[in-house]
Amino acid sequence: MTDLPLGSANPAGTFYQNKIYIAGGESTNGPSEQFFSLDISSGKAKWELLAKLPMAVSHAVMVTQTNGSITSLYLIGGRRKDANGISEMYAAVYRYDINANKWIACQPLPYPLSAQTGDAYGKENVLIFGGDEGEVYTKVEKMLSAIDQEKDSLRKAKLTAE
Repeated sequence: MTDLPLGSANPAGTFYQNKIYIAGGESTNGPSEQFFSLDISSGKAKWELLAKLPMAVSHAVMVTQTNGSITSLYLIGGRRKDANGISEMYAAVYRYDINANKWIACQPLPYPLSAQTGDAYGKENVLIFGGDEGEVYTKVEKMLSAIDQEKDSLRKAKLTAE
């Protein structure tokens, strides 16, 4: 199998009609808004760049499901780590229309969620399992940022001990 055009950690992915879809993730340049597909039915498969994601995201889940009439890909939740080291958590849900190559906003989750898993269920449902609402994670990121920015060695030691 051919390598992704962009090295990525924590992307979302799904499979539909002999195509692997990979969305977002984190690279050395930060979170990505790129979206790729790979048609594995071809002996000379190569990654195709698709419509840009609505936002740069990692730790999201992507699921293939119908909306009652057409099969689409759903990108759910996730987060984006900003340059300051603090992540913005997402409650967003987007549907990718495969035929039109475009993203459509859907009703969001009731609260932000990242690092979850999910799967299609029945004819029109998606089940989400686990995930991080960000309370503890954001607290840890803020503490690590404060430690990193602290110049006073005594204060830095006190923050580290917390």
